[in-house]
Amino acid sequence: MINNTQESRDDVFATAREIVKAPMEFSKIRLQPDILLMRAKMAAGDMPMETRLKSIQEMAELYYETEAEATCLMHLTMAAKDLEDATVFNELKLNLNSRFAQDAEVAAFLRERFGVSKRDMRFSGTFRTLKGETISFPVDLVGHNYMVCFWSTKTPDLQKRFALVKEYQAKSDDTFKVFSFNLDALEDAGQSVLTENSLDWTAMNQPKGINSKAFLGFGHAKSSYTLLPCNAMGYSLGKSSNRHMMHESDVDVSSILNEDHYLSLMQALSCGHFLISESDDLRLNLSVCPTTSPTFS
Repeated sequence: MINNTQESRDDVFATAREIVKAPMEFSKIRLQPDILLMRAKMAAGDMPMETRLKSIQEMAELYYETEAEATCLMHLTMAAKDLEDATVFNELKLNLNSRFAQDAEVAAFLRERFGVSKRDMRFSGTFRTLKGETISFPVDLVGHNYMVCFWSTKTPDLQKRFALVKEYQAKSDDTFKVFSFNLDALEDAGQSVLTENSLDWTAMNQPKGINSKAFLGFGHAKSSYTLLPCNAMGYSLGKSSNRHMMHESDVDVSSILNEDHYLSLMQALSCGHFLISESDDLRLNLSVCPTTSPTFS
């Protein structure tokens, strides 16, 4: 049991002040104490608003390009929101959404806390198909429309949902693929269910099922079903796509899917929204990697 006395609290802060003396190589260890000390200073009633905001900005710059940067930015975004400063808050949120677009935890944080979805979210990550092939989203699918479907055998009206996607594929002359992510952690990745429903979807391995980072980051926590139509640049409709399927209406993806594959690829290249693979271990996202540390106006 924690001894909730002034002496105990003083000891906690004294320990925190020692930990933050560690070099930034230990950023993950020192981040929580740093945040604790910053919050304590900001709680002082006599600290001017300008000084509080400056503390947030300095913390962001301190943790720039460290292992704890994403976690730090999430903490700071909430701190800026508490201070009701739109400028700093939006800059921090923009840094999160651009620099860590492929981080599932960041994606979940932005969606749940601030409702960031639709075109400002990309489905991203590297996964294996049931056949053992590796697919990196969106890099391996630049210039192509596709859908990502998270589903479970316990999903209400599953066959009707399958049928709606199949119907839209038929209307679109099968111009896009569907990648299936089963949430039940089935050994065959749900392939037998897909076959039973005459679906030619690509079954993706997801050993942790509903607890996988992919679903936690891009799925709908309160639902066992999420459909993400993705366009040639990998952007998704996000929450709205699931709403269409929940209401059993047609999937309205015309505003985001691209009609011509060649034109889609050219658009992706011209906008810089593509990934260049220099090796098996290095993938550089030219659209989200700044060359300088974050700046604040």
